[in-house]
Amino acid sequence: MRELRPAAPGLSCSPAGTGTRRGCTWPTIRTTPPTIQRLRRNRQLTDQDLEEPGRILAESGVGTSADLDRAGTDGLGLFVRSLVGLDREAVEEALAEFVSDTALTASRLDFLQLLVNQLSENGVVKPDALFKSPYSELAPSGPDELFGEERAVRLIRTLRAIESHARVG
Repeated sequence: MRELRPAAPGLSCSPAGTGTRRGCTWPTIRTTPPTIQRLRRNRQLTDQDLEEPGRILAESGVGTSADLDRAGTDGLGLFVRSLVGLDREAVEEALAEFVSDTALTASRLDFLQLLVNQLSENGVVKPDALFKSPYSELAPSGPDELFGEERAVRLIRTLRAIESHARVG
């Protein structure tokens, strides 16, 4: 098995197939590079922000060649965010407006908790995922079943905004 060399101080990486979720983490926010902090905190990226993660990924060997090809297609910011996830507090902040005027039933809470967990772990949730498992187990016909059409549209807009922050803009 290939061992990964951390390319930045404090970076810890695990490859796919090691029994742990493949990804990279920094032990504390103080040692996390600014670009990774912005990605984890759902802040908008600039072109300059993507220079450091590109170098780190190339030097550390994180991901397969297919992963790096995907990074070129989906954008390096989204790729890196898929490795490091989103800070839970940033997810809750991004969803705060949606939740603020929504009566939260047990079903809605379960749905939102699943969404928060997946955003925290994966960094992004595509809107079409809300109509598939595991979300469809909680709302078989989609989020509009739980929240109504207008609120479901707002939730989808929120997910697109979260994703757009990982793109240079």
